[in-house]
Amino acid sequence: MIYFLENYDDFSAEKFLSFLPADRREKFEKLKKKRDKENCVASYLLFKKALADFGVEDFEVEIKENGKPFLKNNKNIFFNISHTDSGVAVVADEKPVGIDIQDILRYDGNMG
Repeated sequence: MIYFLENYDDFSAEKFLSFLPADRREKFEKLKKKRDKENCVASYLLFKKALADFGVEDFEVEIKENGKPFLKNNKNIFFNISHTDSGVAVVADEKPVGIDIQDILRYDGNMG
Protein backbone atom coordinates (compact mmCIF):
# COMPACT_ATOMS: atom_id res chain seq x y z
CA MET A 1 0.00 0.00 0.00
CA ILE A 2 1.28 3.48 -0.86
CA TYR A 3 0.57 6.53 1.31
CA PHE A 4 1.29 10.01 -0.02
CA LEU A 5 1.06 13.60 1.14
CA GLU A 6 1.57 16.22 -1.51
CA ASN A 7 -0.24 19.28 -0.23
CA TYR A 8 1.15 21.06 2.81
CA ASP A 9 -1.26 24.01 2.52
CA ASP A 10 -3.37 22.93 5.50
CA PHE A 11 -0.69 20.89 7.26
CA SER A 12 0.77 22.17 10.52
CA ALA A 13 3.67 20.04 11.72
CA GLU A 14 3.52 21.60 15.19
CA LYS A 15 -0.10 20.51 15.59
CA PHE A 16 0.94 16.84 15.36
CA LEU A 17 4.08 16.89 17.52
CA SER A 18 2.27 15.24 20.42
CA PHE A 19 1.79 12.13 18.24
CA LEU A 20 5.55 11.70 17.78
CA PRO A 21 7.83 9.74 20.10
CA ALA A 22 10.51 11.67 21.97
CA ASP A 23 13.35 10.74 19.60
CA ARG A 24 11.35 11.94 16.59
CA ARG A 25 10.49 15.22 18.36
CA GLU A 26 14.19 15.71 19.08
CA LYS A 27 14.97 15.23 15.39
CA PHE A 28 12.20 17.69 14.53
CA GLU A 29 13.64 20.34 16.87
CA LYS A 30 17.09 20.06 15.27
CA LEU A 31 15.76 20.71 11.77
CA LYS A 32 16.04 24.28 10.49
CA LYS A 33 13.84 24.43 7.39
CA LYS A 34 10.06 24.48 7.68
CA ARG A 35 9.65 21.90 4.89
CA ASP A 36 12.13 19.53 6.53
CA LYS A 37 10.11 19.78 9.75
CA GLU A 38 6.89 19.11 7.84
CA ASN A 39 8.46 16.10 6.12
CA CYS A 40 9.72 14.76 9.45
CA VAL A 41 6.24 14.81 10.96
CA ALA A 42 4.31 13.79 7.84
CA SER A 43 6.57 10.82 7.10
CA TYR A 44 6.19 9.52 10.65
CA LEU A 45 2.40 9.90 10.61
CA LEU A 46 2.08 8.17 7.23
CA PHE A 47 4.43 5.42 8.38
CA LYS A 48 2.40 4.92 11.56
CA LYS A 49 -0.82 4.75 9.47
CA ALA A 50 0.74 2.21 7.11
CA LEU A 51 1.77 -0.01 10.00
CA ALA A 52 -1.63 0.34 11.67
CA ASP A 53 -3.23 -0.93 8.45
CA PHE A 54 -1.12 -4.08 8.95
CA GLY A 55 -2.25 -4.33 12.58
CA VAL A 56 1.03 -3.03 14.01
CA GLU A 57 0.59 -0.43 16.75
CA ASP A 58 3.84 -0.72 18.71
CA PHE A 59 7.05 -0.79 16.72
CA GLU A 60 10.73 -0.10 16.88
CA VAL A 61 12.81 0.74 13.83
CA GLU A 62 16.43 -0.33 13.55
CA ILE A 63 18.97 0.25 10.81
CA LYS A 64 20.70 -2.62 8.99
CA GLU A 65 24.41 -2.50 8.18
CA ASN A 66 23.52 -1.38 4.65
CA GLY A 67 21.63 1.62 6.06
CA LYS A 68 18.14 0.29 5.31
CA PRO A 69 15.64 0.63 8.15
CA PHE A 70 13.56 -2.35 9.28
CA LEU A 71 11.05 -3.22 11.99
CA LYS A 72 12.87 -4.83 14.89
CA ASN A 73 9.98 -6.97 16.15
CA ASN A 74 8.22 -7.64 12.86
CA LYS A 75 10.31 -9.11 10.06
CA ASN A 76 7.21 -9.74 7.90
CA ILE A 77 6.46 -6.12 7.02
CA PHE A 78 8.72 -4.17 4.68
CA PHE A 79 8.61 -0.44 4.12
CA ASN A 80 10.32 2.47 2.46
CA ILE A 81 9.96 6.24 2.82
CA SER A 82 10.85 8.99 0.36
CA HIS A 83 10.40 12.74 0.56
CA THR A 84 11.09 15.89 -1.42
CA ASP A 85 10.07 19.52 -1.09
CA SER A 86 6.81 18.53 -2.79
CA GLY A 87 5.70 15.73 -0.51
CA VAL A 88 6.22 12.47 1.31
CA ALA A 89 5.54 8.90 0.19
CA VAL A 90 5.49 5.75 2.33
CA VAL A 91 5.08 2.24 1.01
CA ALA A 92 4.55 -0.89 3.11
CA ASP A 93 3.94 -4.50 2.17
CA GLU A 94 4.56 -8.10 3.18
CA LYS A 95 7.21 -8.30 0.44
CA PRO A 96 10.32 -6.14 0.02
CA VAL A 97 9.33 -2.75 -1.42
CA GLY A 98 10.87 0.55 -2.39
CA ILE A 99 9.67 3.97 -3.42
CA ASP A 100 11.33 7.12 -4.68
CA ILE A 101 9.68 10.44 -5.38
CA GLN A 102 11.30 13.39 -7.11
CA ASP A 103 10.44 17.01 -7.70
CA ILE A 104 9.85 17.81 -11.35
CA LEU A 105 11.56 21.02 -12.34
CA ARG A 106 11.04 22.96 -15.52
CA TYR A 107 14.09 23.10 -17.75
CA ASP A 108 15.70 26.52 -17.79
CA GLY A 109 18.11 26.95 -20.71
CA ASN A 110 19.82 29.74 -18.78
CA MET A 111 20.96 27.39 -16.03
CA GLY A 112 24.60 26.61 -16.38
